[in-house]
Amino acid sequence: MLDSFFFGLILVLSLLFFLFFSHRIMAHVFDPDLDKVVQREYVMYAIPGGDLGRQLDELWEESVAVCGRNGAHKSFPHITLCQFFGCDDGRIPQLVHCLQRVISTQGKPPDSFNLKFYSSGTYIGLFLEDQTSSQFLRTTMSSCSTELGKIGIKMEPHKKQLHMTLAYQFHADQQKTLEQMCKKVDPKAPVKWELRLYSRDVRVGKQDVYRVLYSLNPRNDDELELNEDDFMLMESGDKSETESEGWYHGTSFMTGVTGVFPGNYVERCAETDCWTLHRAWKIS
Repeated sequence: MLDSFFFGLILVLSLLFFLFFSHRIMAHVFDPDLDKVVQREYVMYAIPGGDLGRQLDELWEESVAVCGRNGAHKSFPHITLCQFFGCDDGRIPQLVHCLQRVISTQGKPPDSFNLKFYSSGTYIGLFLEDQTSSQFLRTTMSSCSTELGKIGIKMEPHKKQLHMTLAYQFHADQQKTLEQMCKKVDPKAPVKWELRLYSRDVRVGKQDVYRVLYSLNPRNDDELELNEDDFMLMESGDKSETESEGWYHGTSFMTGVTGVFPGNYVERCAETDCWTLHRAWKIS
């Protein structure tokens, strides 16, 4: 009698597991993006470390806490060195090897990078003023572009004045507060510079990114399964449409599945949080 009971219990549990996992699998069957190849795009940044890097990290934290997020918080402090460019996945080793060869033959970098504070009604940043450091970075990126072109990878160096954005896309009444915060950063503080190669999923650059804080199993067919440390990609308008009900509409970065989820299970984060760092080269 007892054996029959346990046998029946095992059958019931097996059936429940089958129904649960088959439901999760079937949720992907009609997903139009299931077989779509997700392209990646690449970019080169100059990243400050040392004491200057620490001060900038503190600025990012303080400005979010006091004024909320602005456009600069989509990323970390950096100087953009080129436009985003494409590269097939199978050619990444060639890409990295080519950049390594060029950067290692550029000679001694300048002893310092002279950054000058600039502020307007809609933008606050640090601009690279001295010709020596600017020319070093531009020459390095021009050489990288030329060598990559020889193997069929097109990279366009940044043509405008090199700079580091501290704040932009903020409300006009926050300008003075943000300016005071930014002026606490000492542009002449000791710094260690790195050139870094990053890549991102092309979807990330077009949407807001939210980090999943807690795991959650869906209760209805239109709800997303949430996994801790996954990211949700959301069109800017999707959040406002459902925010009054406490539910957001977005796409899982890990699975590509789209659905709704509770807003208190996610938090806004920098889009760079889900980028991939491929290589870093110390230049100072």
